[in-house]
Amino acid sequence: MPDDIVSSIMRRLADISIGTQVDPERVRVPIASTRERKAVGDLEEQLEKAIDSIAGDQRLPELLLRLANMHFQEGDFVKALSMYERVVSMDGKQIVAWVNMAHTHLSMNNHREAIASLENAIALDPDNPDVRSMMARVLLEVGDIEGSKTHLERALEITPNSAKALHVRGLLHRAEGNDDVAVLWFRKALWSDGSCSTAYLDLAKTYVQQKKLEQAREVLEDGLRACGEHPGLLDTLADTYTVTGKLEQALQYIGRALAVKSDDAELWIKKGDLHRFLKSYREASAAYEKAVAVDPENARAWVRTAQIMLITNDRETALECLSTARALAPNDADVAHERGLVLLSLGRLKEALDEFDAAFSFSPDKPINLYYRAQILERMGRRDEAIRTWSVAHDLYEEAGDRAKAAETLARMKRLQSDTHSSVK
Repeated sequence: MPDDIVSSIMRRLADISIGTQVDPERVRVPIASTRERKAVGDLEEQLEKAIDSIAGDQRLPELLLRLANMHFQEGDFVKALSMYERVVSMDGKQIVAWVNMAHTHLSMNNHREAIASLENAIALDPDNPDVRSMMARVLLEVGDIEGSKTHLERALEITPNSAKALHVRGLLHRAEGNDDVAVLWFRKALWSDGSCSTAYLDLAKTYVQQKKLEQAREVLEDGLRACGEHPGLLDTLADTYTVTGKLEQALQYIGRALAVKSDDAELWIKKGDLHRFLKSYREASAAYEKAVAVDPENARAWVRTAQIMLITNDRETALECLSTARALAPNDADVAHERGLVLLSLGRLKEALDEFDAAFSFSPDKPINLYYRAQILERMGRRDEAIRTWSVAHDLYEEAGDRAKAAETLARMKRLQSDTHSSVK
């Protein structure tokens, strides 16, 4: 019976195209389980019950690796990570498990753990250029440029035409402010591998930074021809049209990206933003609601939903949405600020004051929170505190070079001081 489970799961995983490698760019949270996927799930439950009896089966580490890969590709990173750890506990020489574990940690924004996983992979195979290139990229992301260069040089020594290494070389030059040189290396990566989607993407983004939008679009269209309907390429194409005010064209590309990756909350938020700019509020609301549905823990999606509710004058619902966002992102200054504005509009001054105080504590370089704080203190009759707040806000606006706001806050402070002196007399 256990042997049948191992063989059956292997066959089922092959049916749904799960191999030993993972592709972080193709992670898709399934909307509904297919019959084949349900069959794998049923067999996985049976495996858990029988696993002790087949602990010595040499096929088990690879089977668990493939199951972990399935969970990774479905976006269940916690489950995937747990299974990768089981694989390396059974066979610590499974390089691909260490690498896939690193991908999982990166997907969870755990860069240090990803580096540790890659160190284990490199210890097992020091001359693997792909692992060296991945390590170089991760070290670059955490700001260790020298460490990144060390691994990158080794990768290029081993395989001079490695597209992954050439791509990271471009990222290094861009990080050092050498955009024109970075462009050359991204193009070298594409000459080495014309299907390297990340090289297309970073080349295009570099052109966007240089305000060379036509070149960026050409690169992205080339990438789509080489890689198919890649959501990242489509998303970036949409951005090139958004910045030039061609919102309808941007919407078309976002729609195409969502057709490929409908579980991406950020894409739904972008779609909602575009509709909002076009004053298509019903469509914007539907897009934001979709973002919340696919990722209920996305604070930005709740904030955007609240903003649409405010446009339609539904302040109570907006406040509920912002309260949810606040719980999800308790240290986010922008969320606290937005909630403060709604509470202020509802006349709930003490609660609004608390929110603006919190927002300023999270982001003390933004005097707008003091601007509203001072207004509330005036309305509450706390003049001395209001005067002090207007004074600090004035200084911050002056430091920021915002002359209009600096003048306004100074005038408000002087008016309040004058009113206070008059009342004393």
